[in-house]
Amino acid sequence: MKKLISLFAVMMLSTSAFAGLGNQNIFNPIEFTGTEEQKVEVIASIERGVYQTFCIEGDMCADSTLRMMENSELKAFKYLTQIEVATMDLYNGVVQTYCVDIDMCSYSTIKMMYDSEVKASKQTLTF
Repeated sequence: MKKLISLFAVMMLSTSAFAGLGNQNIFNPIEFTGTEEQKVEVIASIERGVYQTFCIEGDMCADSTLRMMENSELKAFKYLTQIEVATMDLYNGVVQTYCVDIDMCSYSTIKMMYDSEVKASKQTLTF
């Protein structure tokens, strides 16, 4: 029961971190259940985010670039739906840092930094 309450608390923190992220509003991969409605929402969120980054904020608005980055984001999203409960605190820390604190919130950034945190959490300094 204690683990269930802890898991619920972690999920609520994850949800609040993704609720309104600067000029982006992305779907939390942890809450993804695979409904058609959610799939449409995720795709729309990815398309908006990639367009914002590469066409509005940047000068790389070629269709090939957009499709490549959209596919990269979707792949990262799918990966993030499989986060293990044991590493949820690392995930939440990454979301806090990159989505709330510094507004670099993309699924590929979250995935890259989450993987880095998981790897670092298993390392120790040795001579």
